[in-house]
Amino acid sequence: MGTSMYASVHTSPENNISKSNVQRTDYSVESQQEILRKRRRTKDVEKYCAWGKKIEQFLLSDEPNLDLGIEKPVVENEEFSIFYKASLRNLELLYGAQIDGLLTSMSTCKVPTTKDYDTNISNLESNNFVELKTNREIFNYKQERNFKRYKLLKCWCQCYLANLKGLYVGYRNSLGIVQRLQWFNTEDISTYCKNEWNPQVAINYLHYFLIQIKNGFKVYKQKEPITLRFYLNLDGKITVSHFGSAIPAAAWERDAEEEDGHVVEWTRN
Repeated sequence: MGTSMYASVHTSPENNISKSNVQRTDYSVESQQEILRKRRRTKDVEKYCAWGKKIEQFLLSDEPNLDLGIEKPVVENEEFSIFYKASLRNLELLYGAQIDGLLTSMSTCKVPTTKDYDTNISNLESNNFVELKTNREIFNYKQERNFKRYKLLKCWCQCYLANLKGLYVGYRNSLGIVQRLQWFNTEDISTYCKNEWNPQVAINYLHYFLIQIKNGFKVYKQKEPITLRFYLNLDGKITVSHFGSAIPAAAWERDAEEEDGHVVEWTRN
C-alpha cells in the first residue's frame, strides 16, 4: 500500500465505528454505540486502559533527554494522529492512526516551524514511529498462543496500516507493574505468528469487506454525502446502516471460508 501522510495533535475519543462521507472523503465520528460501550466499561477494563496510558508516560518524553514527568497525572484523551491517503488495489482510502511515539538517536527532535506542505511531509516520512502496548505476563502455551493469535494480529494490522517501525510490548504483573519489555519490528510480527494467522488473508479480508460495502450502497446513487454506521453483532453479522435517509440497513454474514481463511461468500440480508 502506497501512502501519503498528514499529522494532527488533538484531544478526542478513541477509535470509533461511524464514518461520514463529505465530498467523497470518509471522516470518523463517535457513535452512540461507542459512547455506550465506554460507559459500560468494567473497573478492570478501565484499569487496564489506564495502565496502557501510564506506560507511555514512562517510556516517552516530549524531547530526548527531557524528564519524563512520571509523577504528573496521565491525560488519557490526548493523542497524536497521522492521517494517511493510501491505495488498496482498486480503492482509495483516507484514514487516521493514533501514534504513540517515535524512535530517535538525536539529542533533539527538530520539528519544522514552516507551514510548507512538502517540508512537513518530508519530516513525517523521515521519522520511525512506534506503538506501545501492555499485556499480562505470559506463563503458559495457551496464553502465548492467544497473545499471538489475537493481540499481535490487531497490533500488526495497526502497525502495517500506519507504516510504523515497530511495537514495544510491556509485560505486566497482576498489579500493573511492567516486568519486561519486548520489541517487535513490524515486518517480523507475521513471521513470529506464522502458525496462527496470515497477513495476506487480513489484507484480503479488509479489501473484500470494503468492496462489499461500496457495492451494497452504490445502487442507491446518493448525490449527498453518505454516513454509514457499522455494528459487529454477537451472531457474527456486520450491520451497516445509513444516517438521515431512507436507505435501509443492511447486514452481511460471512457464510463460507476456504481452508486458508479467505472469505469466499458473504450474504447481505
